[in-house]
Amino acid sequence: MTVQVSAAEEKYPLRSVDLITEIYFIATPQFRGLVHRGDWFEIKARVDDNWSATITNFQLRDRNLLDETYLQYENTASVTKAGRLRSIFGFGKWTDLFYNVMSRNPMIRSLPVLDQYSLLNFTSGGETHFYRDGWELALQVGDSQLSDRQFLPGRANAIQARLQAPIGDGQLGLNVAKVDKGTFGPGGEVFGLDFRRIAKRVQLRAEVLGSRGSGLTSKGYYADLTYRLPGNHRTQVGVRLEEYAMGVTSTRLMTAGMRYVPIPQLAFTLNYGWTPKFGVLEQKAQSGYAPPPGYGGTLLGWSLQTMLAFRFKT
Repeated sequence: MTVQVSAAEEKYPLRSVDLITEIYFIATPQFRGLVHRGDWFEIKARVDDNWSATITNFQLRDRNLLDETYLQYENTASVTKAGRLRSIFGFGKWTDLFYNVMSRNPMIRSLPVLDQYSLLNFTSGGETHFYRDGWELALQVGDSQLSDRQFLPGRANAIQARLQAPIGDGQLGLNVAKVDKGTFGPGGEVFGLDFRRIAKRVQLRAEVLGSRGSGLTSKGYYADLTYRLPGNHRTQVGVRLEEYAMGVTSTRLMTAGMRYVPIPQLAFTLNYGWTPKFGVLEQKAQSGYAPPPGYGGTLLGWSLQTMLAFRFKT
C-alpha cells in the first residue's frame, strides 16, 4: 500500500510511516495443533533524518502489554532513545531474539537473573549509544519495575552499560547491570559477555551471564550456530546449546531448528529440543523463589511456529 503525502499539507512533513503487524501460531506437546499465540503491532513514524517515534504492542492469549515505545534521535555517531525500552544487555534487539531458527528466547534471557528480575523486563527511561570505527558504548538508566501498560517511570532503579568491540569478522560485547531493591527482590549486579561472528552463510552467537546479590542469583550460557542454505538465503538451519542455574534449579538443553521463509510475509520455524547427556549439573541449595524445575521439560520435543507478517508504508 502506497499513499502520497503532500509536504505542503504538513507543518513537519513525514518522511515515512511504517505499519507492521505480525500474527503468531504455535504447536508444541503442551499446545496441540497450531494455537494462536499472539499478535504484535508496531507503528514507526520518521520526521526527518534524525527524529523518529515508535509505538509497539504485544497481545498474547491472556495478556496485553506495551512493547517498545519511544522517541529516538540519531545521527552518524550516536542514537538516543527515551520511553519504554528493551534491555541493551547482550543481544536484546527484537531481530536478534525472534528472527532466527529458534522460536523462543534462551533460558538465561527469559528466566530470572536476580530473584524475579529478568532481562525481558522493560525499562522506562533513556539510553544512548555511541559508535566509532566498529566500537559501541551504550548506557541505559530507568525504572524496570513496570506494569504491562506503564510508559512513564516511577523511580530510576536500574542502570545498564555495554561496550562492544570489533574482533576481526566478529563482535565482542561486555555488559554490566546494577538493579536496586524492588518488588522483584533485593537486587544486585548482572554481568555478561557475548560474541557474534558472521562468515558467509555461517553465524555463531553466544552469551554467558552471571549475577550476584543478597538474594537468589543465577548463571548460564547459550551458543547458537546457524547456517543459511545455498540457493535459498531465507532458509536457515542451526543448533543451540544452553544451560541455566538458579537456586535449586539446573537445566541443560539442546535444540535443533530450521526457519523457512517461502515469501516475505510468511515464516515457519521448526524446533526439536532434548537434554544432552554430558557432565554434571551443579546444584545449589538456596532458600526462596526459584523457577520451576520442570521448566526445561516444556521445551523438549517438537515445536512448530508460524508467523504471518504484514507491512504497510505511507
